Amino acid sequence: MLNRFGSWKTIRELESGWQKFPVSVVNLKVNDCASANIAVLMRKKADHLYHIRTKSGKYLRASGDHPVYTPEGMKDASDLNAGDEIVTYPFSGVEHEEPSADTIVTIDDVAAHLDRIGITDRGNAKAQVLSQLKRLGILPLRYDSPQLPILIKIMGFVFGDGVLTFLKNRKGFVHFYGQEEDLESIRDDLRSIGLTAQNIHKRTRKHEIRTQYSLVRFEAEEKLLLKKSTGFAALLAMLGVPAGRKTHAAYRMPEWLKKARLWQKRLFLSALFGAEMSKPKTLNRYNFYCPQLNMNKAQHLLDNGNAFLADIRDMLAEFGVDSKAPVRVAGNDYHGVHGPTNSLRLLILSNPANLIRLYEKIGFSYNRKRQKLACLAIDYLRLKESAINAKDSVVAGHDGNLLIKRRVNAKFISFGEFVATNSFGDHGLTVDRIEEIERAPYDGYVYDFTVNHKDHNFIADNVVTHNCGMRLITTNLTYDQVKPKLRELVDTFFRSVPSGVGAKGFVKTSKSQFEEMMTTGVKWCVDNGYGWKEDIERVEEYGVIKGADPGKVSSEAVSRGINQLGTLGSGNHYLEIQHVLPERIHDPAIAEQFGIFPNQVVVMVHCGSRGFGHQIATDYLRVFDKVMQEHKMVVRDRELACAPFSTQQARDYYGAMACAANMAFANRQVIVHRIREGFAKVFGQPAEDLGLNIVYDVAHNIAKIEEHMLDGKRKKVIVHRKGSTRSFGPGHEELAPMFQKTGQPVILGGSMETGSYLLVGTKKAEMDTFGSTAHGSGRTMSRTRAKQLVRGDQLQQDMERKGIYVKAASMPGLAEEAGMAYKDIADVVEAVDRAGISRKVVGLRPIGNIKG
Repeated sequence: MLNRFGSWKTIRELESGWQKFPVSVVNLKVNDCASANIAVLMRKKADHLYHIRTKSGKYLRASGDHPVYTPEGMKDASDLNAGDEIVTYPFSGVEHEEPSADTIVTIDDVAAHLDRIGITDRGNAKAQVLSQLKRLGILPLRYDSPQLPILIKIMGFVFGDGVLTFLKNRKGFVHFYGQEEDLESIRDDLRSIGLTAQNIHKRTRKHEIRTQYSLVRFEAEEKLLLKKSTGFAALLAMLGVPAGRKTHAAYRMPEWLKKARLWQKRLFLSALFGAEMSKPKTLNRYNFYCPQLNMNKAQHLLDNGNAFLADIRDMLAEFGVDSKAPVRVAGNDYHGVHGPTNSLRLLILSNPANLIRLYEKIGFSYNRKRQKLACLAIDYLRLKESAINAKDSVVAGHDGNLLIKRRVNAKFISFGEFVATNSFGDHGLTVDRIEEIERAPYDGYVYDFTVNHKDHNFIADNVVTHNCGMRLITTNLTYDQVKPKLRELVDTFFRSVPSGVGAKGFVKTSKSQFEEMMTTGVKWCVDNGYGWKEDIERVEEYGVIKGADPGKVSSEAVSRGINQLGTLGSGNHYLEIQHVLPERIHDPAIAEQFGIFPNQVVVMVHCGSRGFGHQIATDYLRVFDKVMQEHKMVVRDRELACAPFSTQQARDYYGAMACAANMAFANRQVIVHRIREGFAKVFGQPAEDLGLNIVYDVAHNIAKIEEHMLDGKRKKVIVHRKGSTRSFGPGHEELAPMFQKTGQPVILGGSMETGSYLLVGTKKAEMDTFGSTAHGSGRTMSRTRAKQLVRGDQLQQDMERKGIYVKAASMPGLAEEAGMAYKDIADVVEAVDRAGISRKVVGLRPIGNIKG
C-alpha cells in the first residue's frame, strides 16, 4: 500500500504498524489523490481469489467482493471481465523503512545559526524565533520526526523554484514560485506542520536576458507564495538550504540527507524535479527525450555546481536511475542583472526501463501536470515495450557484431494520443484494460481496511472509544414561525458548525486546556462560556465519564482532536431541524414534562469525538493484540480486540476511552452553543427567550462501569453499548432529579427522510437488557450499495420537494444516507416499545438537515 510520502508496505506488513501509515486514497468525485489514516485493518479467510492482469502489466489478486474502480464506478472483482477498463495509479514509489531516531537539528544548533546571521538576544528577537520553533514542536528535529517528510519536500522545491532570504533587519522569508495549484499544495503542507502562508500573489513581470545569440525580452505572469517566518527560514538554512541567489551561492547536498532513508531522499528529489526537471516529452511521437535537470552558476562556482549535480547523480543511482555526468551547456549561458552565469545540465538516460524507474519510483512533487504526464508515460512505456516487434530488426553494429534494433509497429498509438485517451482526471490516474482475469483456488487470509476519508466508517467503532451520541434541543417556536426562515437557519448552521472529513472548529485550546476538557467534559464548556449551568444535568452522567486519564492518550490523538470541538464530522452524523407532528405525540404527559408541544420545532444533533476517538481506538488495537496473545484469547474478528479489565492495558484503555467520551460530550455542547447563536441571529432574540433548552444528551457506542442485577445479586459490570444506548427507568439513582419520575429520555435516530423518535427508559430494560435499547433504525444496505443506487444531488432535490432543505459537505456522503438505506424507523420503535425496553413519547419529522 502506497502512502502520502511515496513509500509502500505490503498489506501483510501493515498488520503491525498500520496505525502510523497513512495511505493514498482517491476522491472518486473529482478523481483526485489524497491521503488518509487507516481506521482499522481487517482480515478474513478466503477459499478463492481473482487474479487480474492488465495490458500494461499490473497484477492484482483480490477477493470476489473487493471493489475495483472503473470509469463507470466501483465494481466487484467478480463482476469484471477481460477487456474491461479499470482506473489505476501507475506511480509505485519505494519500499518504506522506518527512520532512525537520530537527531538532525537541535534548538542549540538553531540558536548558534541565529548568532551567525546576526539575530541575537538584542530586542528579544532571538528568543522569539526559538519560541516559535518550540511552539511548533519541530525541535529537536530527528529522522523520525513527523514534520521531517514535509520539510524535506519543501527543501527540494526551494533548491529549485524557491528563494530563502534574510533582510538587513534579519527578518527571514521563504518565496515559492510555481503554478497556483502547486503552490496551494505547498501551502497545505505548510499548514500541516503548523505554519500559515499568505495568499498567492500574481503579477506580470518583464524579463530581459542576453544570451550568446541575442537579447531576449519577454513577459510572464509570476505566481508567488510567500512565507514570512524568521524561525522557519533559519531552520531551512540549518538543514542546508542556500540563502540568497543560488546562482551566486556555494552549496552541496546536505550530509544529513545522504544518511536518510531512500523514501525520504525520494521526497527531496521529486520536489526538486517538480521545480526544475523537464516534463516527459517525445521527440518523434514514440521515443522520449532525455529528462534534463538544468542549473545556472556564476563562473567562479562552476565546480560547485558540477559537484551538486554529481550529488544528485549519486542519489539517482540509489534508485537504479542512470544519468550522464554533468556537462556545461555554453549555448544557455546568459548575462542577467546580477552578472554573467554559466549553464550546467544533468541528463537522465532515456531508455524505457530507466525512464520507468525514474517516473515510477521518484516522479514529481508540487507539479501536478508533470506528475500526470509521468504516470501516463509509465503505462505508455510498458505498453510500448510489450508491443515492440523485433522481427527483421537484426542489424550490424559499428564493431561488426549483430544488434537487435527494437521498434514498434507504425500503427502503434503515439504518446500524445495515449495521453488524450487514457488520462483519468488531473492527478496521475490512468485507464488500463484487463488483459486476463482468472478465478483461482486459495487457502489463506485476505486483507482489507477502512480509512478516515469521506466516509465515517463505523467498523472502527467496534472498539468502543468515541461516544457517538444524540442530543435533542427544544425551541418555543412553531413550524409556521420557522418555515419562512428555514433556509436561512440551515445555511447559518452549515457555516457555523463545520462538517465533513477533517473539519475544524472555532474553539482554540492549548494542550493543557484540552486535557482539562478531557477530564471535565461539559463542565469545561459551561465554565468557558459555551453552555448554561442547567445544561449539565440534562446530559448522561452529568456530561463527564469518571476515570478519564489524559496521560493514557497519545500525542497523535491530541493533535487530531484539539481543533475539532464544535464539528459534526461525516458519515451518518448530522444536525437536523425537526417538526413535532401532533399525530406523533404518543405520551402527551411525558412530552410536556420534557418541554415538547404540538407543531413545535426542535433540533437534533448526532456526532461523536471525531478523529480523537478514532485515534485512541487505533492506538489500543495494537496494545490489545499483544494482551490477547498473552492470555490466549481468540476473537472472531480483530476489531473485537479486548483485554481483561484486571490488566493494566485495559485500565489504561478505559482511562483514554473516558477522555474520548468526555470530548464527545463537549463537542456536542459546543455545537449547541452554535445552535443557540444561530437561532438568536436569525430571529433577532436572545437564545434564552427562544427556549433553546437541552432535552437530553445520551451516548451510544461506549463502554461504562455500572451496577446491575446478575444471578440475583447486584454486581459491578462493564456494559458495552455498541449500536445501542442507555435506557434507565424511573427512580434510577444515576438520573438527575428532573428525570426521576419520568425515566431517562432516549433519543433514537432514523433516516434524514423519515425522521427520529424521542422515547423514555424503563425498569424492564434495567432487568432484561442491562438498561439498554436500540440507538437507531439501522441500515438495510451498505454505503457503497446506496451510492450505486442513489445520486446525492438528485436526492437533495427530491428531499427539498418533500419540504426538507438539506446542505451537505459531500454529495456521495449524502447518497449514503438516503432513506431507502435504512429500516423503517416506525417499525424499530414499535419493536422496542412492545419489548418494553423503552416507551415511545413523540415522533419527529425532519425539515432541515446538515450532513457531513
